[in-house]
Amino acid sequence: MSQLKLLRSHWPFLVLLVLVSLVLLVRLDRSPAPWYDEGLNINAAQTFAETGQYGLRSGSELRRADPAIQTGPPLIVLLAALDRSFDGSMALMRLPSVIFGLLLLLGFYRLVFRLYGDFAAFMACLGLVLLPGESTVNFVFLSRQVMGEIFALVCLVVGLRILMYSGVHLNAIRALFVGIFWAVAIMLKSQVLLVLTVTCVLIGLYHFLRRSDDWLRWMLIGVVMVGSYLLDMIWQIRMAGPLFGPNSAVLRDGILIHILPMRALQTLTEPDALIRIGAMLAPLLVMIFIRRRIEPSQGSPGEIRTETFTWLFVVVWAVWFGVVSIGWRRYAFVGQVIGLIPLAFLIDYLWRRLRLPQTQWVYAGLLVTGVVAGGILYAPRITDQSGDHFFEAVNYINQELPRSSRIVSWEWSASYFTRQEFQFPHTQDVNALTRAAFLSQSAEAKFDPLAGCPQYILLGSFDLDRTIFQPALDIAQPEPLFEAGQYKIYAIPSERLQLDTTTGQCRVADT
Repeated sequence: MSQLKLLRSHWPFLVLLVLVSLVLLVRLDRSPAPWYDEGLNINAAQTFAETGQYGLRSGSELRRADPAIQTGPPLIVLLAALDRSFDGSMALMRLPSVIFGLLLLLGFYRLVFRLYGDFAAFMACLGLVLLPGESTVNFVFLSRQVMGEIFALVCLVVGLRILMYSGVHLNAIRALFVGIFWAVAIMLKSQVLLVLTVTCVLIGLYHFLRRSDDWLRWMLIGVVMVGSYLLDMIWQIRMAGPLFGPNSAVLRDGILIHILPMRALQTLTEPDALIRIGAMLAPLLVMIFIRRRIEPSQGSPGEIRTETFTWLFVVVWAVWFGVVSIGWRRYAFVGQVIGLIPLAFLIDYLWRRLRLPQTQWVYAGLLVTGVVAGGILYAPRITDQSGDHFFEAVNYINQELPRSSRIVSWEWSASYFTRQEFQFPHTQDVNALTRAAFLSQSAEAKFDPLAGCPQYILLGSFDLDRTIFQPALDIAQPEPLFEAGQYKIYAIPSERLQLDTTTGQCRVADT
């Protein structure tokens, strides 16, 4: 009877959970269309499943522990296990993201419910589901892709939930488990590694300066996080073998481009970035004012500790995103999600101050509003045909091109569904093009699309492929063999290429 009563009291969230479950499964393999980062993860999982090596496969080359794999071994190993156990499909690869997306929604609700009650928790989850933005910056579509943000957020939220259970002083056993979950989070996303580590260090220093025993517990959390991350790095170094040196150079370059480019002047003049930073900081600053002047923090010491940690985490994330990082919209996502916690508090506080009702009819109205808004926001994207075009290209390759064909492309996902030999640009080429395009720094990609004697070119969702494959396009047949949406396949006549017996690479034949 008590369980039934509990279900009745949380029925709005349960209805929301069921609706989100349905939305996440509709056309899961087709929307959004597989793209570059997702393809890297899938290729790495398939490579690990088939060879036992952590890396990327390009043609006959195995790029061991390639720095382009940014989601980390926990996710790759899970996907590899699925690939070994079942026939490969895009829906299968994306299904763990769906499951963890629902777990995130459930964990997020319980976290905010414990902090501020059921209405704030429901509003936080409704806001999470309706978080606007393109497919790489909102909850629904990131839960439909093979990416690391959702998985990292689940580990982060579970850690916050454990943190909440401690008493006046942080419990050592609970600190150990917090460290374990957060260690997995930082393995999954490099952005989380930076911000979460800085936040823990600042909290630990605060307790140390106050001469509180809690600094030892925070040190324990840090030791577990750093120790686990170092073990992960050692494993990857062993996997890389002789490629460790080149990989380290590429990784350093990638960090300076994406994580630490100090691009504040550009980012802080972009309206979209300012809106995202404001969405993180404005509710938080108002909440801090309310807590200090009007309604002091209430609840157990663990709840106050969790609330304080959340404040600092959001501030550090906003500063990193706006001042330090390259400022891509996707890099704001984790901070925006955690930033929904102070926003939910603020909504609940204003709702109570205005003495607005929180009846069953109010919840029903909010659900209906959410369904309408969700339909407007997601229906056009879920029914978009880009994913269908991708699989049309894959089917054409499987049916019309010989299995011995060599295809130069940037569509990593396509290699998962075909057995032709795909040749991909190197990660340093991506760094060079990104540096030139977003940081206004001179850099040229060194990839030679003709070196591997390709017979076909597959162009797709990555706009930069038209640039890096231009030498191959210049000698390809002018009309594509296949075209569907943004996907095109061109044939390269064999007589246009000449093998250099000295280097073993192809070049344009003399005419």
